[in-house]
Amino acid sequence: MARKSKRKSINWKPVLGTALCLNVVFGLLFSPLTSVRNIRVVGVQPHDLERLDGISQRLRGVPFMLVPTTKLEGMAMAPRDVYNADLSHNLFGSAVLRLQYRQPVAELADAPHIYLDNQGVLYGSSETISGVRQLSLDPEYLQPTVALTMPWPSTLVSDLCVKLNSFDQLKDAIVHVDKTGRLWLSEANVGKVDLGGSEQLDEKLRKLKRLLDEDPQLLSRVQSLSLIDPTHPALDSRKSTSQ
Repeated sequence: MARKSKRKSINWKPVLGTALCLNVVFGLLFSPLTSVRNIRVVGVQPHDLERLDGISQRLRGVPFMLVPTTKLEGMAMAPRDVYNADLSHNLFGSAVLRLQYRQPVAELADAPHIYLDNQGVLYGSSETISGVRQLSLDPEYLQPTVALTMPWPSTLVSDLCVKLNSFDQLKDAIVHVDKTGRLWLSEANVGKVDLGGSEQLDEKLRKLKRLLDEDPQLLSRVQSLSLIDPTHPALDSRKSTSQ
């Protein structure tokens, strides 16, 4: 006759202990004791203070586990001039919202408040930003139906705008991009600098730098300077006018 197997009794103490701990932990995470009380916004620009203050106030009194981090970061990044937003918070009621804004390197000519940032992205901003270079972009690049089929070298153009700041003779030069991607520079009372396409752009700038170091007044005496082939720059002298 087979023996009956003995039933093993369950040790409930560890189970109850674990359940109790989890209950306490979750109770604290959702408790008003962990609610956000102190909010700090880092990196906000003056023109954005009121908007960010409204967003940060939504955090006040929200328990740790109920803070909608992704939603609030998305709200903070709603304007195109905000590059990144990061929200962190802890169990002690403190929260920090860190903002990073786009860095403009040029303003679109004839389109106020449209800027090109240092990563080659066009964006709109309600703020008026002074002291940045003018960029004349062929209007076709701005048409939604055309933009996908006519990409322009925005990253290289952004880099060009930054590097031109080291040229004393071209501090106020306007950067032009036509619908074929051709680049040239223009400024009042100086000759046009034709850079051609965006290929070999660094070599073209280095050649331009050497030419202007050798002759700082070069552009004021020529009608145009072609650097399409940086190894063979071409000058078109200004025509003299008779008295």
